[in-house]
Amino acid sequence: MDQLPVSLFGPLAVVLAVALALGALAVFHRFVNKQDLREGHDVAGFVYAVVGVIYAVILAFVVIIVWEQFDDADKNCQDEASHIGDLRRYAEAFPDSVNRKIEWATLDYMHSVVKHEWPAMEHGEEDSATYRKMVEIWHIYREFRPAETDEAYYQESLKQLAAFNDARRLRILASRGHIPPIMWALLIAGGVIAVGFTFLFAAPKRWPQFATVACLTAIITMTLILINALDRPFSGEVKVKPEAFEYLIERANVR
Repeated sequence: MDQLPVSLFGPLAVVLAVALALGALAVFHRFVNKQDLREGHDVAGFVYAVVGVIYAVILAFVVIIVWEQFDDADKNCQDEASHIGDLRRYAEAFPDSVNRKIEWATLDYMHSVVKHEWPAMEHGEEDSATYRKMVEIWHIYREFRPAETDEAYYQESLKQLAAFNDARRLRILASRGHIPPIMWALLIAGGVIAVGFTFLFAAPKRWPQFATVACLTAIITMTLILINALDRPFSGEVKVKPEAFEYLIERANVR
């Protein structure tokens, strides 16, 4: 499922789910007396209202959570790039030899993030070479002994360096966090139950019920596909891109 693009997998999944639901509905009504179903409409309707509300709340809750996680992952990447940009600006106040080291090291790090670490994060992995480039930036600051006139810039640079390190760590962790299997089991089973409950109602004509089941199945399936896409912020078609780093690289090349 993760290997297929959402634009291809999504429609196929919706069509397959709707076809299965309608097929199951047709088979169910073939072996069950409709009059018996009509006699139980009052009880079935009450129970379905409770089941539907519970599942809708769970589904909405998960959608909100994965969207917030996706948005946080994007924000962490922007924060990381922003802190690197501030490091480069503060470094302009340092001696030329140190400034050139910081500019080269940060630029090399950003290139490595875009070219090597971003593809690695699609599989929830961290690029070891990029990590070492981050450590090298720390070494430059540890070895630098600022003059008294540079002390204020140096202290502020250390704050930006720590913030950059934290943002990087959060970015890596975001590529590894996913919805646990037990939650997926609940979402899928809840969807099957929600759709299956509609089988207990017998409409005077078949097509309104078939249309209702098809629409309900399609909406639930599309929501699950959305959750799956947002659950992996650095892989698939819907993913966080390294635009903030690419912007800094572009500006560095202009300079």
